[in-house]
Amino acid sequence: MTRLVIAYLLKGKAANTVNGLRQKYDVKTATAIAGHLTIAGPCNTKTPLSQIQGVVARFAATLQPITLTISGVETFLPISATCYLGISPKEPLKALHDALVSQLNWTETYPYHPHVTITEYLTRAKTEEAADQLQNLNIHETDTLDSLTLLKKDFRGTWCEIDKEATDMNETTQVLGHDDPGHARARGAMVERMMDWYGKSERCVFTWMGAYILEKRRADGRMRLRKIKLKRKQSVPAKGVHCEHTRR
Repeated sequence: MTRLVIAYLLKGKAANTVNGLRQKYDVKTATAIAGHLTIAGPCNTKTPLSQIQGVVARFAATLQPITLTISGVETFLPISATCYLGISPKEPLKALHDALVSQLNWTETYPYHPHVTITEYLTRAKTEEAADQLQNLNIHETDTLDSLTLLKKDFRGTWCEIDKEATDMNETTQVLGHDDPGHARARGAMVERMMDWYGKSERCVFTWMGAYILEKRRADGRMRLRKIKLKRKQSVPAKGVHCEHTRR
């Protein structure tokens, strides 16, 4: 089961403003995904990714640009502790959403309401406080929706562009010593399956080449596997297990 979302990633001054506010008020939201306008999803699906990519590509190819106005501060309280900026016009966005959802046969949890999220991981009190402060800023930005991006939620809770995710996985396989570019996507899928099997996040990954720990690189935030030394002599097991480790 894959969790996907189709979104428009904000550009220019609008993106700078939104991303700056997200970074200031809710770092977790800022880390999970860049400033965006959700068009369809999120949705869990078993449909082959290539089929969904084809649908998104066809819609993107015939997309008529929509001039967006981003202003006004609201929340989804008490249903959800989410603070967001309003979007207009809503009707063409709803029409695009409805067409995509119908084509993909997706089922969503809530009725579609175009918005740009600023915070979603705060407490109710912090959400109300953030909304009050944001209202005093008189935010007003414009942007032009002229593209669609398909994103997938990975094991870190981060939404990644499909092509970018493949690049991240390819870099991970290169850390493991597989640097033949001819099989990049296949290797990326292999490493992702290996991580699913052995576990992630502060867990060791055992391979025939040794023991590794999954970690985030400081430079660009991407994940990699770093080879580690075990505290005690230990053979490589057939399946992944938790282990104690020391940094090199």
